[in-house]
Amino acid sequence: MSAFSNYMEEAIVKYFLQCDDAQANPTNTYLALFTNANPESWDDSTSFTEPTYGNYARQEIDFTNYASGQTKNDGVIGFPANDDVGPVTITGIGVYDALTGGNLLMWSKLVTSKELANGDTISFANNAIVFTIN
Repeated sequence: MSAFSNYMEEAIVKYFLQCDDAQANPTNTYLALFTNANPESWDDSTSFTEPTYGNYARQEIDFTNYASGQTKNDGVIGFPANDDVGPVTITGIGVYDALTGGNLLMWSKLVTSKELANGDTISFANNAIVFTIN
């Protein structure tokens, strides 16, 4: 499952239905990891939580051309190792329009959560992240 954020839905309506050309396209997009518990209960009102370990940072993400109702990550995306003493459980991902702060554009829960022990990394192969629009 993947979903546009409320921000993205509003931007789409403004741009396409209200002819608001002021909607800015992001220069870059960034992949974030989420640690929220119970992804089954996520919806548009969820406040997503990113990891807090010292090395964590969003990673730039590029997407393939839209085809057959979907777009995929174009290239491998790797995150720095968990440098926290305890484990961190990654339950989902999101795409933002800024390296820090910014607007959440779309999000998805992971098919399987991933626990990162101290020193563990997480990465996504080329075309592994698929956002479907239907």
